[in-house]
Amino acid sequence: MASGVFALTLFLLCDLALGEAGHEGHCPWTNHWEWSGMFQAQEGDWLSWNVEKGENGEYAEDSMKMIVLAGDHLEDLEDMAENLFHGNLTTAASGAVLLPGAAYLLSFSKDLWLSQFKIQAPVGGKLAFFTEHLPQEFENKLHYLKEADGHDVEPMEEESSMECAEKVIDAADAGIERVQEKRWAEVIGASFLTIIPSIFGIAVLAFSFSKQLSSWGKQVLLFANSGACGVVFAAAIFLLMPESMELVSAGREEGEAAGVWGAAVIGGWFLGVLLGP
Repeated sequence: MASGVFALTLFLLCDLALGEAGHEGHCPWTNHWEWSGMFQAQEGDWLSWNVEKGENGEYAEDSMKMIVLAGDHLEDLEDMAENLFHGNLTTAASGAVLLPGAAYLLSFSKDLWLSQFKIQAPVGGKLAFFTEHLPQEFENKLHYLKEADGHDVEPMEEESSMECAEKVIDAADAGIERVQEKRWAEVIGASFLTIIPSIFGIAVLAFSFSKQLSSWGKQVLLFANSGACGVVFAAAIFLLMPESMELVSAGREEGEAAGVWGAAVIGGWFLGVLLGP
């Protein structure tokens, strides 16, 4: 009976873990394309893939890899898309007809504000696209995929690297919120409470050995002063001087910056010598 309960519990835990993992999708994003989408159209209808110039009069990229496949689900087509993505690409200029089952390098017309590519919906009407860049990067006034009558065609399902980036941002925001919700005042107060016994013990020891400490005071003071000088000197060498060189170099030529920095260091040393006595 106990072994049966243990096996059932283990099965449920594994099922829960796998279920949670299934919701993660492709994050972190490891695909060689930035975006993929599945579309439903009328069988035999012609579609237009549109690539526009931006407000600056330039395309976001000069070209883009694209895989066009016919199928029912994106996940079922990913292995084929991966193989095609690394295979031989057919260069397609604006106005070309794209056939399902092929890999293309879309070449955009620099003389036109819009480059268009035609695709005919296959049997069943389902088309999948895998693109090197996000199609929204090339949208200005027109949707990236339209029917022959001008209506927008929206994806049935899509995946992109941006989804993973958004999840990372959401996780970071959630982490910040959790940090903000922590009761820092109570934590700091509790820390002080925990060191009170140590401080009390040190005070008792200091009072008990006050006479011995007074005789050792001069020797201890010598070591303390030497240690303090070492700390200050190390801070100057490892922190202040390199940082000052960076600040002095801003907006100056290398020779001028070195002269100003060296003069400041030597001047500071002489000033210490003059004020020392």
